[in-house]
Amino acid sequence: MGDVGSPPRYNARVRLGPKRVVLSALIVAGGLLAGLLLAACWAAPRVVTTIPTPGGSSVPATTPLRLTFSRPMNRASAEAALSIEPALAGSLRWIENTLVFTPDLPWAAGKDVTFRLKGDVRSSRGLPLLGARSWSFQVGTPRLLYLWPSAGQADLYAATLEGSEPERLTETEHGIREFTVGGFGTLVAYAVVRQDGQVDFRLLDFAADNDRLLYACPQGSQCGSPALSMDGEHLAFELAESRPGPGAEPVKGMRSVYVLPVAGGDAVRVSQADQMATLPVWAPDGKLAYYDGSLRAAVVLSSVDIPPGEVVAYVPNDLGLTGVWSADSSFLVSPEIAFLSEPQAGPTPVSEESEAAFYSHLMRAQVPSLSVTDLSAVSGDLVEDASPALSPDGQWLAFARKYLDQARWTLGRQLWLARPDGTQARLVVDEPAYNHSAFAWSADSRHLAYMRLNQADLGQPPEIHVFDLQTGATRLIQERGFYPQWLP
Repeated sequence: MGDVGSPPRYNARVRLGPKRVVLSALIVAGGLLAGLLLAACWAAPRVVTTIPTPGGSSVPATTPLRLTFSRPMNRASAEAALSIEPALAGSLRWIENTLVFTPDLPWAAGKDVTFRLKGDVRSSRGLPLLGARSWSFQVGTPRLLYLWPSAGQADLYAATLEGSEPERLTETEHGIREFTVGGFGTLVAYAVVRQDGQVDFRLLDFAADNDRLLYACPQGSQCGSPALSMDGEHLAFELAESRPGPGAEPVKGMRSVYVLPVAGGDAVRVSQADQMATLPVWAPDGKLAYYDGSLRAAVVLSSVDIPPGEVVAYVPNDLGLTGVWSADSSFLVSPEIAFLSEPQAGPTPVSEESEAAFYSHLMRAQVPSLSVTDLSAVSGDLVEDASPALSPDGQWLAFARKYLDQARWTLGRQLWLARPDGTQARLVVDEPAYNHSAFAWSADSRHLAYMRLNQADLGQPPEIHVFDLQTGATRLIQERGFYPQWLP
């Protein structure tokens, strides 16, 4: 008998019918499956960035394709799946999660290019690719970039050889001082003038269709001579601490060369602290040269990825110039002081330069062997050569020449072409009253842009012209324009 007053006891178990048991199990399983699907979708790879921008037009013809994935990929599967129409030979490489295709030849101007990922593309963990797999862009025609106007605050403009209206690319408050083209012709870094008179560097990306601040020059410093690497991954530039000058304006102190990763990061000094370093110039293969005023030589670094950089060569130069690189990165060409080996017979030189008893010749220095060749000497000693520019196909050297003897002397330097070894030198633009400089080759090595200035009337503004190597014709592109460079 139970205790008197004790509450009754009940069985707390509730018996569920068979249908309700199955339904509960299905709900739990469905929730687990949904969670697994969500986790799989979150972990599955996607293409998060494509360059060129899908639907883009006027894309430079040498633009590499870049596909950036959200996850580390099974690289073999992605490479096998990449399809490009029209087909074009090229090379593939990876930069972390980004697949880069660099064409061997430029894309066809004015044509549409479609690139797809066809087939089984998976991440390094085996998850399949989700999202879009096809993108297109339109290739533009070659354009000539320049600053305009020569008097006043200049901005960046682009013109085609077809004679269409020039396109204004920037609209700045205080103007642009200088610019550089890199990234296989898809990037332009330009020095925009600030209110305090100093400059910041901005980056104009024609493949991604954006314009952004790249580097703010520190207060109390002066920045200049920007140089973008061929692959577009680094910007080299000069940075100098300002110091009080004799007047109200500050002057540059010790100058150094810095390198900035374009994708983001800090600028790193690559020159030595006690060097007066200026004029950085990139080689196509990634070597960097700059001029050291203390050593009176161009310093060549093998790579900026090994701080502070391995020095592979010192190229002497008394004119304070770094020089220009050959297309295969094997040598530098730069103007240099050349002395006459013996007295010259015949008429004496009449120019002011001749009275100094030295002349400007073009010197070719192999790197790293430093075997030096006087390219100008092939034509004789009494020439003054300057402004070398080597064609991208490695076939031609453009330069400005002035003869110094009385019979052939001209007021301005004329446009000449020669082979890279100095042979087959020939005059191509003969306008004695004009000085020709700032030579820039198009990507196909057919057109040579240059700046022309009237030496007989210095009040006349500069002009930009283009010489066609195939036809021999020249064409005026822009009056009051200066500093031409090409977009492929």
